[in-house]
Amino acid sequence: MAKTPRPATAVDLTVEQQALLVEGVDAWQTNSIADQGVRRLFITDGPHGVRKVRSSAGSFAIGDNETSTAFPPAVTVASSWNPDNAHAMGEAIGREARAAGVDVILGPGVSTTPRTRWSRVCSAVPSCAASNRSASGPR
Repeated sequence: MAKTPRPATAVDLTVEQQALLVEGVDAWQTNSIADQGVRRLFITDGPHGVRKVRSSAGSFAIGDNETSTAFPPAVTVASSWNPDNAHAMGEAIGREARAAGVDVILGPGVSTTPRTRWSRVCSAVPSCAASNRSASGPR
């Protein structure tokens, strides 16, 4: 029986190839590394649905997006206390993403630091009450 070749892992890639994976072709697509079997991925914003731009090099303006379903924010879904609602929403978003050729939907991050003075941690979901208090700055 012929052995199926395994996909490339980070250790199989040169430093230059690894850098290509985090650089991107444009705002919404990753680089591919064809000789290693790594395909290009299309990424969109989430998590309230599939916000795909009309052009892969398109802007972030709301008018430049494909038509899609706008789902309620996670806090609203959680307020229903019905996990089936969240599951159904996730399945619908997944179906819509596949139909649109989207590989990755970006979602909110979780702040793991009580200090929110750097980067986008301040826009992440706080991991604890202490980090939420620090969002307003030092005391």
